[in-house]
Amino acid sequence: MYLSHGIHSCVNTVCGPEGRGDGVLLRAGEVVRGADVALRRRSARGVARSGRDLARGPGRLGQAVGLRHPDHDGIDAIGSVPRAGAVARLWIRDEPLADVARGPRVGVAGIAGTAAFPWRFWIPGDSTVSPFRAGRGAVMSES
Repeated sequence: MYLSHGIHSCVNTVCGPEGRGDGVLLRAGEVVRGADVALRRRSARGVARSGRDLARGPGRLGQAVGLRHPDHDGIDAIGSVPRAGAVARLWIRDEPLADVARGPRVGVAGIAGTAAFPWRFWIPGDSTVSPFRAGRGAVMSES
């Protein structure tokens, strides 16, 4: 867990071997159970969005699933040990997706926010995926 802009609790998942700093920012999610609870959490923050926007974007995802920085920083997404009253459960598909798209990261400026660094992955056509937004000063090449 970390704070973005000092207000949004965002969720990273460690995904590399022990001793390395490999991680993935979870930018969005589909709420498949507990949508009523997720909607209440989002409404409590003054914004009520349901459907595709319920957990679309890293800040909204953090709100919808109820994970807060620093209370849940370091929570185990595979185990079942509670941390600050929460248990995180990361579901992994039995079969990998046939089609995964990749491209530049959202909101990142300079060369790091271009196709030279295709470090953003998403499911094509999934309505819960945040749309691409170039960062200030990003130099986009013509294709």
